[in-house]
Amino acid sequence: MKDILSRPDVEFLVDSFYDQATIHPEISRYFTDIVAQHFEIHKARICDFWDDLIFHGNKYKGNPMLVHIKMHAEKNLTPIAFQTWLALWEQTVLKNFEGTNAFITISKAKQIGMLMQFKIEKSSS
Repeated sequence: MKDILSRPDVEFLVDSFYDQATIHPEISRYFTDIVAQHFEIHKARICDFWDDLIFHGNKYKGNPMLVHIKMHAEKNLTPIAFQTWLALWEQTVLKNFEGTNAFITISKAKQIGMLMQFKIEKSSS
């Protein structure tokens, strides 16, 4: 297996993840109910986000924290949803890649997930 080395690798990873996430019984509703209308635009943004994190680019424009706080207000992003998302992300990475960048995507996802959960809980109180 190879590491995540290019934008096409990031796109493959994101597509592989969403192939699973959109049918997963615990988290599919977040994608089918909220993001569905603009799913291709959403995926392109997520690819920009991960591309920037891995390769230190400057393509992603947006504030993922605010997006997820808003999503929580509409669909209640539960701790189980975060755990499921993170587990599915890690499984998808490890099924397809190995190496430094693969490890970075897993590590960053965990950090971001923990921070988002904290900020969501704080915004709800």
